[in-house]
Amino acid sequence: MRIEATVEQLDKRVGKIEATVEQLDKRVSKIEATVEQLDTRIARIEDYMSRIDGRLDSIIMWVVSLLAASFISLFVLILQIKTQLSELNAKFGSLQKDVGVLNEKVDKLEGRVDGVEQRTGAQLNQIRKALGKQLGIDFDDAL
Repeated sequence: MRIEATVEQLDKRVGKIEATVEQLDKRVSKIEATVEQLDTRIARIEDYMSRIDGRLDSIIMWVVSLLAASFISLFVLILQIKTQLSELNAKFGSLQKDVGVLNEKVDKLEGRVDGVEQRTGAQLNQIRKALGKQLGIDFDDAL
């Protein structure tokens, strides 16, 4: 009897172990299903990230090309402005020389005009005196 009781106890233990194994098998199956779902989701996320990465690469290349074109345009514009400023500087220097020459000519003309005014004034005085003698009028007293 003792053997039978031991066998019964062992059978009960084996039954409990088998029940536990079945529960664990069910849990393992659920875990495996969850792992498969997670693997599928991870694969979708990786695919999505790959597409985003490719799109970002194309956007970055587009922005870089725009920036490069802008920098090149700015560089060309700066060179054109520098060239025009050099030309304007040369023209300004030439104009300064021309203004200097014109100032000298104006100074000479002013000197000649002053001389003409003085001679004309002196001649008018002589004409007035001569006319005054002939007419017998003293223009200095009359004015």
